[in-house]
Amino acid sequence: AFSGSPFALTCGANYAAGATSWATGSGISALNAGVEARFLLRAFDAYGNPVPGTPSTFAASATPNIDIGNAILVADTAVGTAVVIPVKATRGVNISLSVRVGVGFGAHIFGSPFTVVVTPGATSAAASTLVPPAGLLTATRAVVSVVQSRDAYHNPTLHNDDWGASVGGERSFQLN
Repeated sequence: AFSGSPFALTCGANYAAGATSWATGSGISALNAGVEARFLLRAFDAYGNPVPGTPSTFAASATPNIDIGNAILVADTAVGTAVVIPVKATRGVNISLSVRVGVGFGAHIFGSPFTVVVTPGATSAAASTLVPPAGLLTATRAVVSVVQSRDAYHNPTLHNDDWGASVGGERSFQLN
């Protein structure tokens, strides 16, 4: 036997691995246009050991481009690092959100890239438009105009909002 044996051995976590690291939260699945959402990231090595670290352990990108805020370290404990990343989109389209981890950010985390559905916000009268009727408006002819409802970022909305209209004077028409 060697002098001083048995020896105490401490095994630390290896580098973060994409296959065992994960994200959760509304920011990886659905966003409302103009409203910030967040998602939580947790890093683990290939053996499932929590990897302590900093927000720089992760990298996030999106196509088309959206606002991805700075990562916020919320916990660095024996059970690993928890990082929150805020995201915000203004275009009502589906987004591909890639979250990578590890050395050189080469590995996607489990489930990445995520398809994030961005839904339009509330209807904005200021951003909505009225499609004028074809032809001349007369007192004896009924015409139909279409209101194209849009949110504050000009995304078409599908809301069943109540619209009001008023006609006054010779040439005025107002949406309420």
